[in-house]
Amino acid sequence: MLLSSCRNSQMERINQLDVELKAALTTEAMMAAASEQLELIDDELYYFPEMSDSLKMALLVQGAKCGRATHQGDFSIKFYETIIEDFPNHEFRPKAMFLAGFVAENDKNDLEKAAEFYDLLIEEYPDHELAGQAIVLKEQLGIPLEELIRTFEKNEEESEDDTEVDFGE
Repeated sequence: MLLSSCRNSQMERINQLDVELKAALTTEAMMAAASEQLELIDDELYYFPEMSDSLKMALLVQGAKCGRATHQGDFSIKFYETIIEDFPNHEFRPKAMFLAGFVAENDKNDLEKAAEFYDLLIEEYPDHELAGQAIVLKEQLGIPLEELIRTFEKNEEESEDDTEVDFGE
């Protein structure tokens, strides 16, 4: 009974924090609410593993979002990996693969792990709309931003040269 009571109050607090996150007017308020919600979600998933799939998925997605918002990439990746492993037929699964790769690359600077997630997405969902983006991101892993910008600008200049029209003047 006590465990059930703790769970109910914890779930109420998670829902209350969701409202606070949406209403946060400052970065500090948003970060505080997201951090607290992240810890509560992690506890909920650990201490109460016997929950409906829909509740588990909702908590995993929200926990991953909070992890990204608070730059706690380890949590995000853990939650995305759980989605990938526990929900093999869920429509969110390819997005979880993509976002796990993105977080591994950008928040954790773990290029090897990012490549693994991108490869998994490309292999398992080659026709998914995110597969093309995963291919591009994987090809660009480890390339400094400045170099990518220079390449983009060079390609833009070349394409402008190609589009010039001779009006015979």
